[in-house]
Amino acid sequence: MAEMDNAVLVHERAAGLGRGVGRALDVTTMQLRRVIKAGEYGAAFLVLAMTLFMTFDVLMRYGVGRATAVADDLTAYMLVGITFLGAASTEAAKLHINVETFIAFLRPRARKVFGLIALILTLAYVVFLTWQIFPYVATSRRLQYLSSGLVRFPLWIPQALIPAGLCMLVMALLVNIIESVRGLRGHRPGAPER
Repeated sequence: MAEMDNAVLVHERAAGLGRGVGRALDVTTMQLRRVIKAGEYGAAFLVLAMTLFMTFDVLMRYGVGRATAVADDLTAYMLVGITFLGAASTEAAKLHINVETFIAFLRPRARKVFGLIALILTLAYVVFLTWQIFPYVATSRRLQYLSSGLVRFPLWIPQALIPAGLCMLVMALLVNIIESVRGLRGHRPGAPER
């Protein structure tokens, strides 16, 4: 009888641990999604700023006959920021382009496994890329590289948007990996972990 009570106790602890891990994963993914959302807002702000700069430049060019000196340079850097800050949001929403020629013939579970493998490989590549870009930006800041346009400003500022966006992309990939693993285990969002 004591052995049976111990077995029940061990099972209850394991179930509690599973719920605790599931709860921790839910909290982690929620916090990562908040950071990703901040990047999405940053990209949206850059789209608005770029639109305003280009509108102002067009009005100056055709209304006054003089274009601004900074609009072309700034909008090019903003486009880079939009691309990298928006990548995480796109990944979190699972809206990146997928080529499904091969996996379309697989069963649903095999598709999920291949999707998970693709996410892990993509994560490894993005982590490597992020690791490589940080020293590049640090060098630009340390050596005080300036833009080559009409208005010279520090290049590390727009370059910093690249590793920031890549870090957010790593977070989005982690969220999708966590959700894929939990989906393979049969977990539904909001349901208790087994």
